[in-house]
Amino acid sequence: MKKSATVFVVAGLSLWLLSPTGCETQRQARLQAQQAYVAGQEQVLEQSRPAEPVVTVHGPVRNSVIPWTEDLTLAKAINAADYTGYLRPRFIRVTRKGETTEVKTSQLLNGQDMPLQAGDIVEVVP
Repeated sequence: MKKSATVFVVAGLSLWLLSPTGCETQRQARLQAQQAYVAGQEQVLEQSRPAEPVVTVHGPVRNSVIPWTEDLTLAKAINAADYTGYLRPRFIRVTRKGETTEVKTSQLLNGQDMPLQAGDIVEVVP
């Protein structure tokens, strides 16, 4: 009697495991959850992008996001960012499309300004 009961349970379990509806439903649910997650992440990224072109300024400044205009230069951006350091910056870095250029403060004070492009990141180092 024990043998037949065991065979029945094993046979029932095998039929349940091979049933396409249980596995397919779980697989579909997992796929739908992944698609919803990806769609949510894309929506968050889209909302976090600025609507207008900007230049970002890091360091001791009051305004870290400066609207970009065609005539925006490094000196104008630092002035618009409202630098709050007590001493003049030791140096300034401008990162454009992954490439960083270092600008000495003395160059900027001597009139060697540089035009900025939308998306540039300026780092003012005190």
